[in-house]
Amino acid sequence: MWREYFGESCHVYGVDIEAACMAYGDEKTKVFIGDQADRAFWAKVRKAVPTIDILIDDGGHLPEQQRITLEEMLPHICSGGVYLCEDIHGADNEFAAYVQGLANGLNSATPAEMPKDTAGLAFTVTGLQGTIHSIHLYPFVAVIEKRERNLDLLIALSGPSSRQTQPSPQALSNPALIFRYGNGTVLASYGDSIDSLLDFDPNPKTALIETTKTKGF
Repeated sequence: MWREYFGESCHVYGVDIEAACMAYGDEKTKVFIGDQADRAFWAKVRKAVPTIDILIDDGGHLPEQQRITLEEMLPHICSGGVYLCEDIHGADNEFAAYVQGLANGLNSATPAEMPKDTAGLAFTVTGLQGTIHSIHLYPFVAVIEKRERNLDLLIALSGPSSRQTQPSPQALSNPALIFRYGNGTVLASYGDSIDSLLDFDPNPKTALIETTKTKGF
């Protein structure tokens, strides 16, 4: 199913706690047997799989399992890659609160020096802001997209109106990706390329599908 969706060139890595699932392995499908709440297990997976483009967590559905999987594997997903976790149920779900905390971290604002000949506000980036492009929350699903290239600086350019606000040539030399908000504010994420958002590859080279369930769940 996954290769039909992602394309024949995709290499699928599956994870399950049941040894019988090894039967699904083939030339382009490798199955790892282990518990997704086991950090040592993920260390073995990272060693065996050099890079991952897409990680889908449809595993045990327990908040602790989901959190450990995210913490252990998000840094291992390649630039421009995508993490997705489904079956996040309940208004007071602990993993949902954890992801919301990460999303809140995208708004961190530590002032920095503005580039020359540019008006507005500059902010140094945290490790999260530098590598994470966006965090999306849907009913029962969380999606995290990684940046194509890491950021060094976040800039809020200001002017009398959105139409009159124009970033200087120096500000765009990186180049920058510009978002306009209302009148007078432009957010420029330095290091991102507009082309990188348009060149989405519908046929990723690798995908890890998490289907682990803990015993008794």
